[in-house]
Amino acid sequence: MARKALKPIKYDTIIRGTNDYIPVSFSRKDSEGNITPYDLTGKLLVLTAKSKEYDGEDGSEEELSDDSAVTSQISDDYDFKITIDCDDETEGSSGPEDSSEIWKNNYQGMYGQDPKEGKAVFRLTKKMTMIKPGDYYFDIRIMDKSKTTIGQISECKDWCPVLGTFTIQGTPTNRTAAYDWENE
Repeated sequence: MARKALKPIKYDTIIRGTNDYIPVSFSRKDSEGNITPYDLTGKLLVLTAKSKEYDGEDGSEEELSDDSAVTSQISDDYDFKITIDCDDETEGSSGPEDSSEIWKNNYQGMYGQDPKEGKAVFRLTKKMTMIKPGDYYFDIRIMDKSKTTIGQISECKDWCPVLGTFTIQGTPTNRTAAYDWENE
């Protein structure tokens, strides 16, 4: 089966320091052309947002090499990451005990949505969007929670169906300025 090249999407502008969300919907087309929702049961969805398009010192495509590939060097150089457990009907857990900074590594559930419908919502907190204004790059990966083992290699299947950008808009001082209500 041939795979098509990913076409990055341009998501909306997000106002700095506000709650926002990124809704996603996954579907598949069968051999007869029928489009049906992609069942997310047994899956994790992971959204990672970065200020640089590529890993490395300057974030340029020219800098990429096999040494910077995900399989050889896992980068934690991201602004925030949201993991949705599609089997969790609630708002989500706090994540593993060793997870750093809950706002940077955020764990969410499906908030009552049925994973069989192929839809989920990534909820961005105020702390996630309280970052330097500008353009940000994100990807959304689907990870299978069950491991596949071939010889001594054991891994969870994953694929990246969504690439995109969003813009954080605002000034460096918005949402932090004190307003004197009594003197106005």
